[in-house]
Amino acid sequence: MDITFEKQGRIGLVTINRPDKMNAITFQMVDDLKAMFGQIRKDMDIHVVVITGAGEKAFCVGQDLNEFRSFLEAENNVLKKSFWDTTSYDSILTDDTFNKPVIAAINGHCLGYGLTLALSSDLRISSDQSTFGFPEVKIGIPTVIGAIKIPRTIALGPAMELLLTGDAINAQEAYRMNLINRVVEPSNVMKTAMELADKIARHNPVAVKATKEIAIRGLGLPFSEIWRMGESFRVLSFDFDEVKARFNEYLQRKE
Repeated sequence: MDITFEKQGRIGLVTINRPDKMNAITFQMVDDLKAMFGQIRKDMDIHVVVITGAGEKAFCVGQDLNEFRSFLEAENNVLKKSFWDTTSYDSILTDDTFNKPVIAAINGHCLGYGLTLALSSDLRISSDQSTFGFPEVKIGIPTVIGAIKIPRTIALGPAMELLLTGDAINAQEAYRMNLINRVVEPSNVMKTAMELADKIARHNPVAVKATKEIAIRGLGLPFSEIWRMGESFRVLSFDFDEVKARFNEYLQRKE
């Protein structure tokens, strides 16, 4: 299978599984990811998601170029058809209501669709050998979702340079501009991502979901509106017995 899924306790692990093709993404794989995240959303046993690419060379190098070449040669504009005939929600790329934390474990080249997928995650752990970029302009097509997301993650100037030149940067530069959260040795990427996922998964899942939604939705709302929404979430999610137990446990750890 080109996209695989497994549960590890309260963590769901999604893997792009085409290491021989540098985990290049096909149209079918995009649909598979959409369906998979739809199922993960409904699974209350999964608290955190980790997404990675198989092998050590690439997280995802973007669109499968052989498939794209066939698409060009066929002159069949499936993109126009898919725009009008399918929902606008597409895995975690355009679905800002997916409220479970997602961690991208980036173990190599992260380009095009791969970088968009990483930007659609909440946290990004990278190998020190990874590269990042949007090469789409080099073949004459615009970056869309990535162009929306990257200025919300890093400063506009560096974001525009990545988008408009199509050039790639290394992991150290990506970390310097806050594109990624941590840079580790290749052998520690999954270990670090899973440890972080486990730490988050131990918290009250309702509190985690509410916190993520407040942070994401707050980007596009005036302070007064997101504040009121956040306070409403607090009231809805407050479980006195659980909070009391966790509060006492927290105090004991500090003593």
